[in-house]
Amino acid sequence: SDDRGSTFVVQQTPTIVHLQSIAAIDALTAVVVGNDGTTLNTRDGGKNWQRVAAPLGDIGNKIFRVEQSPDGVLWATAEFGSVLFSDDLGSSWTRVGGDADVAWNDVAFAGSRVCITGEFGGLSCSDDQGVSWQEKDSQVDNSMMAIAF
Repeated sequence: SDDRGSTFVVQQTPTIVHLQSIAAIDALTAVVVGNDGTTLNTRDGGKNWQRVAAPLGDIGNKIFRVEQSPDGVLWATAEFGSVLFSDDLGSSWTRVGGDADVAWNDVAFAGSRVCITGEFGGLSCSDDQGVSWQEKDSQVDNSMMAIAF
């Protein structure tokens, strides 16, 4: 939409897999993530989309969410403990988490802190751009689908 949601235009992408989340950076730049480790980006408002390889595991490659942090880094959460970040608007991705029996469903930011939430009440935060993660007590056992500060 270019009229604040009054009308919409379907954007064609080079994939047939289910897309899960989009981060719109500005009027021309966006990143989309989805099933089968799909990551796409556009620099022309969605007229053209480029596929970008995501460094995921051999199984469970559904990417659930992508969000941009206040410092401009893109973070994506996925199945089997995978967490990805991109500091070049989705042109490349680095994996900072993985190989855990948990699906991370969402990501949120509190200043420079990155927090992810997911299955079984999972909640972890990083203060060093994903180098290390501290598990937090969410006080629930249910899957958490979203987080916000």
